[in-house]
Amino acid sequence: MGMSKGRVLGLLIGMLLALGAAEFLGRLNISSNRHFPRTPNLEVQLYPEQAELFGISGETRHTTSSIGLRGPEPKTTDRLHILCVGGSTTACEYLDDQETWPQLLAAQFPETPTWVGNAGLSGHRAIDHVTLLSKLLEEQKPLDVVILLAGINDLAVAAEGRQATEPKPTSSAQIRRVFHSQPRDFSLWPPAQTGIYAWLQSLRSGRWEVAALEDPAAGSYAQRRKIRAEHLPASATLPSLDKALAAFEKHLTWSCRAAARRGVRPVIVTHPFLWGAGETICAQRCWFGWSGALPWDNPNAYIPLSEMKQGMHAFNRSARLVAAREQALLVDLDHLNGNPDLFYDDCHFNEAGAKAVAQAVGKALRSSAPDLFQR
Repeated sequence: MGMSKGRVLGLLIGMLLALGAAEFLGRLNISSNRHFPRTPNLEVQLYPEQAELFGISGETRHTTSSIGLRGPEPKTTDRLHILCVGGSTTACEYLDDQETWPQLLAAQFPETPTWVGNAGLSGHRAIDHVTLLSKLLEEQKPLDVVILLAGINDLAVAAEGRQATEPKPTSSAQIRRVFHSQPRDFSLWPPAQTGIYAWLQSLRSGRWEVAALEDPAAGSYAQRRKIRAEHLPASATLPSLDKALAAFEKHLTWSCRAAARRGVRPVIVTHPFLWGAGETICAQRCWFGWSGALPWDNPNAYIPLSEMKQGMHAFNRSARLVAAREQALLVDLDHLNGNPDLFYDDCHFNEAGAKAVAQAVGKALRSSAPDLFQR
């Protein structure tokens, strides 16, 4: 026996109310006025000790704030506001929230309430930092200092020999790639403009972000080192870096000028590395230098670490040139190079390494920008 017209009408009204409630919640949960680099309020537990990552002990908590940055929520009592921008060596993915160098930097100024937001994102290069800062410099206020630790991923991409065309830093595709979510206008049609669709996309992006943090126990590092060992002795050579260095300088220059125009102090940090620590240690920990494809996509050869070392020196020289030309504060971390106590692989900091970076950056800020602490 068929349903009565009243029951059908009741079901339709119920469905419409449910869809309306879902649309309301979707719009409520998706920001309409700012860009989020990371999934807001993300909580991930990692277990790097199981992979024997040198210099990291115990479980680690990896969380983000409501504004999509790793680090604490901003407070009205904060007097100094710092944004750290970089790749995975800024994100410090396998270090606990309180052990990352951006958060240890905040502890360098106990007399000055300091907020430090960590906008480090794995794999990001100088062009991605331009995209990020093109939005965050306007949206993250107040802001006093932007710290840029860049170069290692620019070198890795250049060494791999990718021939992809560089995107425009502020193109819609690049903005979608860099940010977890962005401001948007909602409508009930087409479906891709609805709050429900945006909410589902946000949940999907969050799952992808957790996956991008690699495996919780960091087991992939052993596989990457194994792949490199199987290709030794290295048979590839480092290609010309001229084009990559020119792009790096251009993007770093833009970031410094964009910050300075807004009254924000730009700080450039040269990128340290393990290469040069000794053949045995590098064989145990290193996996960089792939050529032709990423380590998990069957690279055809590896570049000697001695050449990678010279390549990183070239990028650091470019960083120094930009800092001098743009009158940005330079924090030179060359003194950390090759120290096996500070890195768990080619370039990522362990607990001691993060402390060393925080201390060097904190010392440079105190000595070269005392006005920041006289507010």
